[in-house]
Amino acid sequence: MIDVRVSSELQATVFAFKTAAPNVRREMRKAARQEINKIWAPGLRSRADNRMERQVLVRGARAKVESDTFSLQAATSQRALSGGLDPYSQWPGVEFGATTKVREVYVYSRRAGRSFPRDQVAGAQFKPRKKSGYVIYPTVRDVGPKVVAAWVRGAVRGIVKSTEMETV
Repeated sequence: MIDVRVSSELQATVFAFKTAAPNVRREMRKAARQEINKIWAPGLRSRADNRMERQVLVRGARAKVESDTFSLQAATSQRALSGGLDPYSQWPGVEFGATTKVREVYVYSRRAGRSFPRDQVAGAQFKPRKKSGYVIYPTVRDVGPKVVAAWVRGAVRGIVKSTEMETV
């Protein structure tokens, strides 16, 4: 969370968003969203090590910009993967890892109806548990200041673009 009270530039940006005309505000949000997306999605892509992280966490990564705030979104795809994993609701296992659990299950043979014990490892496809995350959280730490600067830059570009459109 970023506190805008510590920076006069951020306070001015929030004030500009709140006091601008609706069409100017629309251009400011659009430009800010484009600026943030240029940083956020590539940052996630560079951190994702394997195919599962790219499909679950990076797909659907975007910025949501409102009049006085913005949010970085990842793992928003609601399209299930081929194995049935739903990225939107089951992303924490990919981001934070999992503790593997071994349990014994019985597999029945087709011949003679006999059963044989076999170990099944739940969560083997995930990395080991890590509280600080593997992709999203480290990316936010790295690109956070750049994203705030992009938000301000995008707001300014939106104001400039809307004034150019009005003068033409």
